[in-house]
Amino acid sequence: MNLREAGATVVVPHHSNKDGKNYQGSNNIRNSVDNMYQLSKLPSEDGRLHLHLQVKKERCAIILTKP
Repeated sequence: MNLREAGATVVVPHHSNKDGKNYQGSNNIRNSVDNMYQLSKLPSEDGRLHLHLQVKKERCAIILTKP
């Protein structure tokens, strides 16, 4: 809490278990963070690395609306 109040950003990388269904301590991690993202590797036939970044949790999401 003191780091956040001072304006710091803390990044904690974590990975799922071997079957990819869940990550250890999932409830503690999810409840403690303000934002959570999932980075997934997508299948590729062209030999390049394709990644997908998906928002899993946003505590203070910004919602844009049309005027």
